[in-house]
Amino acid sequence: MKVIRNITAAALAVGLVSLLGMGCEIISSVDHGLLETSSTAGSGGAGGSGPECVDAAVDCPATGSECVVATCEGGVCGTMQLAEGTPAATQTPADCNVAQCDAAGEVVNVADDTDIADDMNECTDNLCDMGNTSHPNVADGTSCTGGRICVAGVCSDRTCTDTFKDGTETDVDCGGACAPCGDNLGCGAGVDCQSGVCTGGTCTPATCSDTVKNQDESDTDCGGICGATCGDNAVCNNGTDCVSGVCNANACQPAGCTDNTLNGDETDVDCGGSCSPCVNGDVCAIAGDCQSNFCSGAMCAACAGDNDCAAAEYCNGAAVCVPDDVDGTVCSAAGHCTSNNCVDGFCCNTACGSTCQACSAAKTGGANGTCANVTSGTDLDNECAAATCKTGTCNGNGACGDSALNSTCGSSPACAAGVQTNQDLCNGTGTCTDNGTTSCG
Repeated sequence: MKVIRNITAAALAVGLVSLLGMGCEIISSVDHGLLETSSTAGSGGAGGSGPECVDAAVDCPATGSECVVATCEGGVCGTMQLAEGTPAATQTPADCNVAQCDAAGEVVNVADDTDIADDMNECTDNLCDMGNTSHPNVADGTSCTGGRICVAGVCSDRTCTDTFKDGTETDVDCGGACAPCGDNLGCGAGVDCQSGVCTGGTCTPATCSDTVKNQDESDTDCGGICGATCGDNAVCNNGTDCVSGVCNANACQPAGCTDNTLNGDETDVDCGGSCSPCVNGDVCAIAGDCQSNFCSGAMCAACAGDNDCAAAEYCNGAAVCVPDDVDGTVCSAAGHCTSNNCVDGFCCNTACGSTCQACSAAKTGGANGTCANVTSGTDLDNECAAATCKTGTCNGNGACGDSALNSTCGSSPACAAGVQTNQDLCNGTGTCTDNGTTSCG
């Protein structure tokens, strides 16, 4: 409310006179610089009996909010609201919030992600997220007290089955004091690996060239899965481990294809098996033992036709079974091609039967054996008939060509009885379009 204070006697007298003569004009006669605003309700301090307050903390009523403080100015109690964001005096520690004043002078909690609470567990993190406290588990396998590791938020002992790489392990639960590691896992030495081979800190899959006796090899890098690759005197389990095909007393024995002896895996003397193919008339076990690649009744023979040859083979002009030809090879029959397509005299990658398609470079400009569209403007196979609004050749896109847009066709221009018959034109898609009439002189 407006309160008049410290008014001089003269001013008051003038005001009274004006009040008597002019009603409410008393306010206009008062020095407005002597007026002040108070937030105190009622008429306290206006009785002229002395100041309402001297010390706001003692004389003025409590505001009921930490964000509004009592004031005493000019002996009058008032209030002052603290700036928005001012921290409140009363705080709850480690709750991810800070109590502070808002724009309305109220105490509110505002997220403070630095006000973190510690749960005293080394296997969890202490976090604040938008004012909320959380303690998520640290990553499993994180080191903790006593050389142990964190597992599901608990500091636990290390084992060879804890699904973590720890202790002397070279990879998760393997290597070191644990069982050897499988292929592509970490290692420090060959002993850490099932394959026995550690390369660049990684267990390398066993091979037939790793200089380690592993897999089911009968000797280092030979025999077993590596096949008949063991040399003379190498350890063997049977003849299939040896280059010679002969294993005696667990040692590979020398054998040759020029020793005039039927040995090793030969099917006839010094031929067949791992030796050179045998000529017609020699003993054979399979077609591969024969130069003709045809074994009939355990004897090498000349093939008489494609039926004498294995699948994916045919009998050539030299009476030898040979593999079917790859695309691009000259052919005379589809059955001689791996694709089973003989088109335009070449083994072709497809049946290539669509209009304006071919499988020879001469027709497509591409590669022999690859089906492609016939070169534009040509038609070596006479597939495209000449017709109205048609070019009579292939268009390069796998179809017969159309005459160009607005090419002339049909009736020629003529003027009769004042009517001009316009020239008909091709529409560019193979159709002759009637161009109508106009008047003429």
